[in-house]
Amino acid sequence: MKITRLFYISDLQGDRFKSFDIVKKMSSLKEFGLEEAIFSQKEPYEFWKDGLALAGIKSRKIPDQKRIFDDIIKSARHEKASLIVLNHDGCRKGFGNDCLIKKFINKPQNIPVLFVKNSDGKSPEKPEGLFSHVVFSTNWGSSSKKAFAALMSIKKTLKQLDIINVIDRKLTIKDIRDIKNRLAETRRTCLGERIDAEAHIYAGKFYEEILAAANDYKGTMILMGGRTRKTPFQDMFAKNDLQKVVENSTLPVVIM
Repeated sequence: MKITRLFYISDLQGDRFKSFDIVKKMSSLKEFGLEEAIFSQKEPYEFWKDGLALAGIKSRKIPDQKRIFDDIIKSARHEKASLIVLNHDGCRKGFGNDCLIKKFINKPQNIPVLFVKNSDGKSPEKPEGLFSHVVFSTNWGSSSKKAFAALMSIKKTLKQLDIINVIDRKLTIKDIRDIKNRLAETRRTCLGERIDAEAHIYAGKFYEEILAAANDYKGTMILMGGRTRKTPFQDMFAKNDLQKVVENSTLPVVIM
């Protein structure tokens, strides 16, 4: 995973972004080759550009994309962004299907998205890098495999990895045995790459168990594969589990 150009967008109510130190988050991405941060909004750019310059990261502002999802994606592609960062404080009441978090999840792109919840200074900052201790959710589907491949590409940065599979339905003994074998195989792959990895099975509602695992193992971020799209009608009314994780996690969340 090489991150050379980052595209930043904020979806916050009012002027709350000033209390959040995005510079620390971005600076930790320098080890992945980050060279430039691109802003589409004037206020965050003006507030953080000097700090980014001191961290050795170039920054510039492009025309304001406001909150229009299609324009954000178009600009990110035009700028050849390798990562989109969405600084958010959850889906605002009354915005429904216009929520940017929901759109990024329901309309997956080929650009990974880092969701960072605005903390207002209430949550203690972790001194470690973003990817030093990853809580990785897998079901071994295509998107999980893509996320795992990304992890393998940054193995020198990973200090600790917790591999989580959530059981949210009734399984046969054979199903459980298969899950245990897959977890053991995934862990062996990590250990073979000299990654300190542990595998865990959780049972319950997916988003609750992922948040519980992140809290149990004191990770620095959560990594998940994207979702398989349901129908537009379902997308309009239902919050899917990935969205619930993003909205309720105090840790940064990356969705591949």
